[in-house]
Amino acid sequence: MRMSLFTGALAAALTMAATVHAESPWYIAVDGGGYFRSSDTKQVPFQQSFPPFAYVPGHQSLSFSPGWTVHLAVGRYITPRLRLEAELGVADYSSSRTTYAPNSASAGNTLAYPVGGYSLPASGDGGDPHYQRITEGMNLYYDLPKLPLGLTPYVGLGGGVWEGRSDRTLSVAAGPYPDDYIFTYSGGGSTVGGYGMVEGGLAFRLSRHWSIIPSYRFQVSSGAGYFPFTNTKDSHNEVANIAKMALRYRF
Repeated sequence: MRMSLFTGALAAALTMAATVHAESPWYIAVDGGGYFRSSDTKQVPFQQSFPPFAYVPGHQSLSFSPGWTVHLAVGRYITPRLRLEAELGVADYSSSRTTYAPNSASAGNTLAYPVGGYSLPASGDGGDPHYQRITEGMNLYYDLPKLPLGLTPYVGLGGGVWEGRSDRTLSVAAGPYPDDYIFTYSGGGSTVGGYGMVEGGLAFRLSRHWSIIPSYRFQVSSGAGYFPFTNTKDSHNEVANIAKMALRYRF
C-alpha cells in the first residue's frame, strides 16, 4: 500500500519542528487499543456434495474474538480548534466461530435443502481464519470548548483505504443429510477497499507539549468498489468498535 499522504505529513512536521521554537500547529500521536469487530452474515453458495453438484443458496455467519490495533498520526491545526491528520493504522484479530447454513426453501430458491447448518468453532486444527488490516487515511477533528482540569473533548470523522489479509479460508460443501458436510481449509488471500469512521475522545494536557487522549471510534470498511456505510447484496461491511488510548506531542 502506498503511504504518500502519511510520509509527506511526517516530513512536513519534522521540518517545522526544526525551525519553529514557539508552539507549532503540528503534532504527532501514537495510540493503541482494542479492536472489536461485530458479527456479520453474508450470502454464500453451498456446493451439493453428490451428482449433479448443483449449488445450494446458503449463508455464512461470522463472529470474532477481540483483537488489537495501533495508529501513528501526523496532524496540523488549521484553526485553533480544527485540525487535520494523516494516519497509518494496523489491526489484528481472529474469528471465534463460523456458522454455515442453507437458506430456507422459498419462492425462487428451489434448491434450498431443509437441513441444519454447520458451526465450526476455533479448535486445535488451526481454528477459524486470522485477519490483519492496514489502513491509511485522513481525519478531520474539531476540539470542543475546554473543560476544567485541562480536559478538551473532541469529535471527528475520516476515511481512507485499507488492505487486509487472512491466513486461511474455509470451503464447505452440503448434501441432503444434516451431517453431510465437507469442509477444507485453503491458503489465505488479500483484499483491498475503503473505510470510513467517526470518533470522539477527551484530551488531557499533561504539559505544554504532551497530552494523553482516551477515545472511541466506530469504523466501517467495505471491499473495493463499494462505499462504506452502505449495504450491498452479496457483499458485507466490516463493522468495528475501537477503544484506544493515545499519546500526543505538539511541537
